[in-house]
Order: sequence, then C-alpha cells, then structure tokens
Amino acid sequence: MEGSILTVASNAQQALELAESGTFDLVLSDLAMPDMDGFQLIAELRRRPRSAGWPAIAVSGFGRADDAARARAAGFDAHLSKPLSIDELQEAYARLLAAAGS
Repeated sequence: MEGSILTVASNAQQALELAESGTFDLVLSDLAMPDMDGFQLIAELRRRPRSAGWPAIAVSGFGRADDAARARAAGFDAHLSKPLSIDELQEAYARLLAAAGS
C-alpha cells in the first residue's frame, strides 16, 4: 500500500541479518517475540552504524503511557498499540519524517 516495499523478518535474528545488507526507511517491530524481544532488537540495531539512525516504531498489545515511554527509552522513535491501523502507522511515520527534517 502507498507504494511501500516491505521486507518481512519472522524473528529478530532474521531482522538483524537483513539489516546487515539492506537499507530501510522504517523499522516496525513487535515488542513480544521469542528468543530476542523488540527491546533487545532495537538495542542491537542502534549499536550498529548501518542501522543506528533508521526510524523505528515499536508495536505492542500494551498501550499505557509507561509502555510507550519504555519503548522510547529503549531506542524506538515511537510506540503504537495493537490493533494497528494503516492510518495510525502513516501518521506516526509522517511525524518521524517531519521531526527528522527539522
């Protein structure tokens, strides 16, 4: 949709492997994953020069203010709650782009 090209990783390790060779405009990650959760994934992406600056949005089933604050403190640029709508995602991404441009 909207002309996007998606690359899907089924787990955090696969996402890290894709990050080694790809360049991405946005990382969208669930926080609850087996083996390595979204917090660990974003920490690793932020440590790597190639992916350190990629905008990243956390997605979770928890929508409390402290959940969003924890995601931002971990290195995500935004937090969205499930169920996620395309409109919410587009708005969050637009805010990230606007913030990066200023």
